[in-house]
Amino acid sequence: MKYLVLIITLSFLSCTIEEDYPDQVRIVGEWGNTGRTAVLKNGDVFESWFLGDCETRTNYIFYENGNLFVDDYIDSGIQDGGTDFCIQNEETSKNGNWEILSTGKFRLILKNEKDSTKFEIEPYAIEFIEKNRLDIRYKEFEEIDQDSVAYLVYHFFRVYNTGTN
Repeated sequence: MKYLVLIITLSFLSCTIEEDYPDQVRIVGEWGNTGRTAVLKNGDVFESWFLGDCETRTNYIFYENGNLFVDDYIDSGIQDGGTDFCIQNEETSKNGNWEILSTGKFRLILKNEKDSTKFEIEPYAIEFIEKNRLDIRYKEFEEIDQDSVAYLVYHFFRVYNTGTN
């Protein structure tokens, strides 16, 4: 009987991060882009799919209150010493909002600074790999070959959190 109580107790103590925190708490903090994986329709996987220096500088900060700060960098087309010269994307608003639609489903709401129109991004899925890793899976991108790419996954690491998780 003592062993049965011990096994039950240990099973409650061995919760994963997914069981400990809801998505709303786990996403809060600053996330830096570390890579992109392409999965082709034929099943081939490319771990490093044309992620430039500028894209790796892009960070997202998710706040508990639903606010979103995006530090988005793009390639200026100018090279400085053989590397890309990155500039902040002037079209994308730095400030936006985020919301949870359902488990693993989020909506990011940003504004185009040139014409003040709002645009919404709904990734196919957001998956928390571990406490400090996040994958965002997108189904469609217009700049890639739609005939061969099934989907893209962007990989992020937690730069910092707000102390809530």
